[in-house]
Formats: sequence, C-alpha cells, structure tokens
Amino acid sequence: MSNVTQTQGFIQNPGYKKKLILHLCSVSGRSCTKFLNRMLAEIMTDEVAVNYSYKGQRGKHCFEDLQLKSLLVCCMKRNPVTRKSSLAFDIELGIGDWLKRARQRLERKNKKTAVIWKTLERQEESSGSEDEQQSDSNSDSEFV
Repeated sequence: MSNVTQTQGFIQNPGYKKKLILHLCSVSGRSCTKFLNRMLAEIMTDEVAVNYSYKGQRGKHCFEDLQLKSLLVCCMKRNPVTRKSSLAFDIELGIGDWLKRARQRLERKNKKTAVIWKTLERQEESSGSEDEQQSDSNSDSEFV
C-alpha cells in the first residue's frame, strides 16, 4: 500500500498532478468502460487492486477516499471520446467492478505464467534428451 500512499502524496504537488492527468488522458479507449479500465491499469497493478474495494468493505482499503478517484473523474471529463457519455456512465460503479475483477485477472495471469513455465520445462527436458541421444550416437560412431 506504500506505493498508493506515495502516489497520494505526489498528487498534492500541482505539477505532478497535471502530468499524471495528461498521462492518464493519453490512455485511449473507445468507451467509458475501456478508458476507465485502462487508466486504472496504468495507476494500479492487480496485486495492489485486490487489497481495495470501492467502499473499503470486507477488510479492504477504501478506493473512494483516494485522490486518484477525482483524477479519474477529471480525465473522463477531459477525454473527447468519453466527455459526453461520462455524464451517464457511473464512474464509481466502473471503478468498483474493475477492483472486483482484480483477483480474477491476477489468477488468470498466474495461470498463464504457470503454463509458460511448464512449457519451457518440457522444452528444456526434450532438448536435454535430444542432446543425450546425439551424444550417444556420436560416441557409438566413434567405435565403429
């Protein structure tokens, strides 16, 4: 949580806040949901997001109280694609949904990582057995 706390401190600096808003506004999306999800992914990893809920329920930290929320609202209103539709779009609900799905995204990412590692291990094992077969055939040819 220290990174979030640190970011909260940086947001107090008007220059940093302006740069962060400009950066988040540059993250594009064709809909309010996609734009919001991409901005959230820019400012918070899933490993951190699993520790937050919008209202701070179930022993999690409260996202609603963070200054990041007001930055996201500001960016939604500044973006030409989402400016008009963000009025009807429930930003709080969108943030809450993204935070809820953090555990699923993290599990999916961990599962993909495990599959990649297993694949690499199999490739390493098969290349190791091929190397042994080649060295055995080379040693057999020396005796012939």
